[in-house]
Amino acid sequence: MMEEISSTIKERGLFIAILPSFDTVLDLKELEVKKLKKEYEKKGKRNAEELAKKKVDKKCKERKLDEKRGMYADDKSSPQRFFWEKEIEPLLKEADLLLIGKKKFFYPWEITKHFKWGDHDGPKAIYDWFVVARKNSKNNKPSSDF
Repeated sequence: MMEEISSTIKERGLFIAILPSFDTVLDLKELEVKKLKKEYEKKGKRNAEELAKKKVDKKCKERKLDEKRGMYADDKSSPQRFFWEKEIEPLLKEADLLLIGKKKFFYPWEITKHFKWGDHDGPKAIYDWFVVARKNSKNNKPSSDF
């Protein structure tokens, strides 16, 4: 995908994108386990954490979670590629794009409720990666302008 995008960008042209964050998928998984564990503990269930993990694992299987490939299907049927933070720069570089900047783009918790990703509160929020890269040229140098 990155190589195809790069082939359409003129020399020194910009690639600006929001890339889905796989880190967020795993954060949501962790938050869901914690939430269910609390619910099970309130109900007096034994092995609350084990029960919570099993239920979340079942959800993840339904949503085709594949941690090795960074794939996940929010809608349970169409897996989409998500990106680990550490892989973004190498993928861009391989496609002849120089990373200029990368930041987390945060979404409000209300979105998690709307799209049925979970009803969570607290300090962690879901985010994707806002990325700016430049088509490589001989004079390209990393910039701190971002």
